[in-house]
Amino acid sequence: MAFCYIPCAARTLNLIIEDGLRTAKPLISRLREFVLELNTSPVIASDFKQTTSVYQEGSWNFPIDVSTRWSGKYAMLDIARKASKSIDAVIRKHEGSLASNYMLLNPEEKVAVSIMHLYLEPFHKTTNNICTSKFPTVGLVLFFMVDVFEMIAACRGSWHAPDWLKCCAENMAEKGRIYNDQVHNIIHFHGCNPRSKDQRGTYPRKFQIGKQSQRSKGLFREALFEYPFSNTG
Repeated sequence: MAFCYIPCAARTLNLIIEDGLRTAKPLISRLREFVLELNTSPVIASDFKQTTSVYQEGSWNFPIDVSTRWSGKYAMLDIARKASKSIDAVIRKHEGSLASNYMLLNPEEKVAVSIMHLYLEPFHKTTNNICTSKFPTVGLVLFFMVDVFEMIAACRGSWHAPDWLKCCAENMAEKGRIYNDQVHNIIHFHGCNPRSKDQRGTYPRKFQIGKQSQRSKGLFREALFEYPFSNTG
């Protein structure tokens, strides 16, 4: 019986997203400093919960993930986008006791965080879908990965995305091409097992990284209109 190795989609997705987060690393580091204060100080955490209630910026449970994995980095962007007013208020109130004086984000940095969070949100959902699926067949996993590459292509081809985000997408696409080539060669030379068919009953097609999904492109373009930004960042 012949066996073939297909690269782990979850690990590949993690590497792809890590490349995308490289540009936002300085901002994420500053956000992590604030969240570490929330996790370790009951007083600051209590003030934060009260403030988010006043501003209606959601309910947050502690401790918040501050790991260096991509899930922890995404958590930093998530809280910064959804609770920005509360973060500013709490930092100003406790600025004398906080370890760093550079936690506050300026308006341009907040826009960058919002755009990055918006871009990565579908990738986060796809990661969860892959990792929590009860029946992660090869076909289903590849179907998820096709959506990932279409989102990357939508960003690279968008007129409205800032240059720094397009640069992130280019880096992500390079990792995607490697995965694409490996998996497509395996499928081409070994053939698809019938059990790898997706829910539509079709075999996974070769990942078309260069072709833009009109659906993904449209959603991404509409969402970017929410955030005015400069292309010089």
